[in-house]
Amino acid sequence: MAQTLDWSPAHSQAQQLRAHFPALYLLDSTCFDCPDGLKELFPSCGGDGSAANVKGLLRYELIAGRLEPLHVLEGKHSDQDQALKAAERLLENQRQLQDKGFYDAKAWQAAEQRGAYLLMPLPHSVTLWLAGAANPMESELDLAAALEISLPNRVEWPALYLGKKGHRAGPLRLVAFRLSPESAGRHRQGLRESMRTKGRTPSAKALQLAGWLLLLTNASVQKLPSAMMSYLYRMRWQVELIFRQTKSVLRLDKTESADPHRVQCEIWARLIGAVLLFLWHAHASAECWLRHQCEVSFEKLIRLMQHWGLTIARAFLSPPRELLQVLRTIWKQILANARKGRQKSRPTTWENLFDLWLNAPSIPA
Repeated sequence: MAQTLDWSPAHSQAQQLRAHFPALYLLDSTCFDCPDGLKELFPSCGGDGSAANVKGLLRYELIAGRLEPLHVLEGKHSDQDQALKAAERLLENQRQLQDKGFYDAKAWQAAEQRGAYLLMPLPHSVTLWLAGAANPMESELDLAAALEISLPNRVEWPALYLGKKGHRAGPLRLVAFRLSPESAGRHRQGLRESMRTKGRTPSAKALQLAGWLLLLTNASVQKLPSAMMSYLYRMRWQVELIFRQTKSVLRLDKTESADPHRVQCEIWARLIGAVLLFLWHAHASAECWLRHQCEVSFEKLIRLMQHWGLTIARAFLSPPRELLQVLRTIWKQILANARKGRQKSRPTTWENLFDLWLNAPSIPA
């Protein structure tokens, strides 16, 4: 199993990408309720929801297409609690994209010590400082006021410190990207609705910040050009697709048992199944790209595997030769019938990475 997972797909563009950085991780978590009888093992955060809740922490390595379940935790654990552990897994020159819930000063320090790089949105509750941590004349940055008078669509601060003394991260690079009027309007409307449910009204500063995409990184401009930060961060949507598939197809969030041992077995069995399915998808996409210059749709692959599920189960009870024959047949079906449709006018994720950044004649700052 370990040897299989270490066998990276021979995607030609993936190999080229590794020449620039060995790994690109997408880190996120997902939660789901379980029977109340499990509240001692998986206590939730309380409130109006279920008394028992499970949180799964997952990491997806984009270049190899490898899914890595990291932890199955009680729902009461916050993402921030896991940020340092996730950062300590990174190796030199690896990148990790994560949500603002994973902000933790110690995690930034750990990444910096390992020569790794993080990219995440700015949590609005964190204080920003313009000067170094050791400078007694440091001044606080009023980000909303600075952006309100800014004319460019992209504003950058190359070295900021975040948080209070004793819990400070930095120096970090902050880049603000102005959203389109349509996107800014949706974000502000969502903010107003969220605050309305809490009986509150958003402040003028919060509404101003809602019109911008604010990204933090410890990577230099040479390592990660500012013009590419917003595009690279948008690749995080792929981890949302992973969660949707693990719940809708593998039924990760469903259980018919109140036995805590059986529930844990079910969760881990489905996560192992997800790991293998994503591995098949990565290798099929690599082979499909070599043959047809297109990728494999994960949803189509899943539908094919569901169709062949009973045949696969029976094949596991047969001699190895018959199992291999069934798997070869399914492999051919995937390459022939699970190709991802694409618009000729719309570049793929790989093409954008290479054309706009790695293979660009002059990399924009």
